[in-house]
Amino acid sequence: MSDPVQNVIDDSDELQKLRARLAEIDSQRAEIHAQINAAMQRIAAVVSREVPPPAHSALKHHILWILRSNRELSLSPTDVAQRLGMTRRAQLENIRVHLSRMLANGWIKRVAHGRYQAHAE
Repeated sequence: MSDPVQNVIDDSDELQKLRARLAEIDSQRAEIHAQINAAMQRIAAVVSREVPPPAHSALKHHILWILRSNRELSLSPTDVAQRLGMTRRAQLENIRVHLSRMLANGWIKRVAHGRYQAHAE
């Protein structure tokens, strides 16, 4: 039979090694996300002039990017949600709130009831 105290020591060592490995993987994951975002920005700069925000940036930046990428259109909250791949009702409501705040802060303009555009630059 094995000694219970030795088992606890062995398991503790294994746990410490696993935690160190997880921290290493998390670091690699963050680095890969940064590389993906940089590649997306380089591609967008060549293709469209409107560079998408990094994947983990605030929703308002993604909304503004959608509006700027579609300057010739007036978009509804539903249009914005579809372009961002958001399908749940709570996500649509969140976009509506963001659009309202962005309008109040002067980031965007309302061109008709429930229709928004980015300001011309």
